Amino acid sequence: MRTFLSTELDEVAASLGAGDVIAIPTDTVYGLAASLRVPDAVRRLFVAKGRPESVPLPVLCASLDDVVSLVGGLDEEAHRLGSAWWPGPLTLVVSGPHSLCDLIGSSSDTVGVRIPSFALTQELLSATGPLAVTSANLHGAPPCTTASAVVDALAGTHVSGVLDGGLCAGTPSSVVEFVDGGLAVHREGALSRVALLESLQD
Repeated sequence: MRTFLSTELDEVAASLGAGDVIAIPTDTVYGLAASLRVPDAVRRLFVAKGRPESVPLPVLCASLDDVVSLVGGLDEEAHRLGSAWWPGPLTLVVSGPHSLCDLIGSSSDTVGVRIPSFALTQELLSATGPLAVTSANLHGAPPCTTASAVVDALAGTHVSGVLDGGLCAGTPSSVVEFVDGGLAVHREGALSRVALLESLQD
């Protein structure tokens, strides 16, 4: 597995565009990334992680405009919550086009989207477009917070390389969804339920 330096971002973007699965740093943990434009790469991501294809992959975007373009629009509440916390550790589950949901393994026509606040990740996403990204670890194992940990955990898998962005914070994103007019918190991570609800009342 090759380790890319932060100065080699163009090579990382090119590798992703060519269909490689690359581990990248984010503001939470390292993630395994694959280009949505290369369906075979997304399938290899599932295999590399040992993730069941029935467990959907989240998607990272560079901007709110990219999120809106990807999913075909956001309702008022989702747009408000995203505007309050993005870029940041919020994964928002929203409706998405069937073609995208089928690609990432979602049977419910929903997709978890996030805009990370880590500058290196944002620069990469600006070059590649939205990426399917899930935590860099074997399914069920703890996520990795350093490039060396990624190499140790995933050497010999379909992961072609890792972009070394230093130590990640380690706390995963909070995963939320609007259901029947209320906010359902599927995972309380870096953002607390209280903080999320308060941001909707401002």
